[in-house]
Amino acid sequence: NVAKNKAPPYIKLKAPPPPAPSSGPQREEKVMKKFNPQKILVAVDFSTFSREALQAGLEFGNLRDAEVTALHVVKNKSNDHLYTVYGEGLIPAVSASKIREDEHIALANRLELMSREVSEGKKVETLVFHGNPQNEIVQFARSGSFDLIVMGTHGREGISRVILGSVAEYVIRHAPCPEYVIREKAATEQ
Repeated sequence: NVAKNKAPPYIKLKAPPPPAPSSGPQREEKVMKKFNPQKILVAVDFSTFSREALQAGLEFGNLRDAEVTALHVVKNKSNDHLYTVYGEGLIPAVSASKIREDEHIALANRLELMSREVSEGKKVETLVFHGNPQNEIVQFARSGSFDLIVMGTHGREGISRVILGSVAEYVIRHAPCPEYVIREKAATEQ
């Protein structure tokens, strides 16, 4: 004798956990739990998106109580022709090294000012190096044991990238640590 109104037996299953978010704050928090940078290097070329990169580097630094270093690299170039002027004997000579020293001081002051404007009072070490930017960034990141490099990129494509090269692309390929790169479009859309 079977009861007609009796519910069929069933097994109660636990619902599967929701999938991990592919983006957004939950995803960022999950990633940041795995990745905990303590030394952050921000490459600055004084463009709009390098300012955005400095802000992003400081945000990472604030989240993880990490040291942040802003680095500007002056590309070495032979400027000796700039120091020879028409009527050379009429004015006192200025040495190329003095001009480079003045340029270094001016850029260091500019980097310090930019860092103060963006940092909202948080400590940022600022450095200016001379050399090949891509090599200096990678070498300094390696020698300084940095955990993260933050930088902006022009996002050049096609022939202009081939001709001009890309500091960001080189750094991505050779850096000893993860990189966070801000493209020009992302910086100008905000």
